Amino acid sequence: MRVAADAEELSQILESLADCGLILIDTAGMSQRDLRLSEQFATLKGAGQEIRTYLVLSAITQRAGLEEVIRAFSAINIVGCMVTKLDEAASLGEIISVLIRHKLAVSYLGIGQRVPEDLLPARAHYMVSKAVALLQNYIPEVEEETLAMSFGSNGY
Repeated sequence: MRVAADAEELSQILESLADCGLILIDTAGMSQRDLRLSEQFATLKGAGQEIRTYLVLSAITQRAGLEEVIRAFSAINIVGCMVTKLDEAASLGEIISVLIRHKLAVSYLGIGQRVPEDLLPARAHYMVSKAVALLQNYIPEVEEETLAMSFGSNGY
């Protein structure tokens, strides 16, 4: 991990890491509401390097929060997004709905706490399978007796 205070320092760090296949630059701890975020983006633009921007969306964030994040970053050229915390999500319906609504391409999936080990290239099959598995965990098991009582069956 390296910390860059300004565009010049960021440029130097990126040059020193030029042989790396993937470099992640994080605006750690900065909310979409933080006014300093625009300074972060100015620093990224001023680094003089080609930097592809990915929006990071948490699978455990509610729809309103996801919508707010997307609105906050709508003016930035985003090439895709990363969906994180798939390992913590109880459901994927909200994140999938928001991704479809905004036509956001998912490039990476975060399936654990370790970065980059738990960061995977996105695969639609993985997300759909995970969503179905989570849904099946929440379908209540219904006993025959409960069904009989609910629908008035006397066992005939």
